[in-house]
Amino acid sequence: MESTSVPAPSSSQMRAALTADEQRRRDAVLKVLSEGTSYTKDNICYLFKRCEEILVDKLATKNELPTLSAAYFAWCVECHVWDLVFQNEGKETPAFPHQRPEKYGEPYCQTYVAFLQKRVAPDAAAGNLDEPNAAVVSAARGQTDDVFLSCERSDKNTKDD
Repeated sequence: MESTSVPAPSSSQMRAALTADEQRRRDAVLKVLSEGTSYTKDNICYLFKRCEEILVDKLATKNELPTLSAAYFAWCVECHVWDLVFQNEGKETPAFPHQRPEKYGEPYCQTYVAFLQKRVAPDAAAGNLDEPNAAVVSAARGQTDDVFLSCERSDKNTKDD
């Protein structure tokens, strides 16, 4: 039977850095947002980083599996920043122009797994692991592919790359 525990952050199945394609997509998002709104590139880069921090907590609160893909996490951060910037500008939010990657699978999101391990470790050591956190730690890969927060996209709101 396949192991369902939280992968070790040093595992070769994990990554935190963007791939070259993801970096090109992020740069394209940055360009659209900085040229189409009053936000500067520095403001938007700050939002990308801050959004990562917020999203890992929200994912953990929703008991998302530790097998969340790094590609999905990066895409979700960009979607969230995209929506946030346009909404804060009081503008109609255009469709996010990039297709959603697979939510689960390798390489896993090192940022999320490290957050889970940090969050769960004190409780596990004390024997106080609550059921939702225990479920995340021992979850199987077969969870439904729901999208959370503002990352949900219907076919009419998503274009292929």
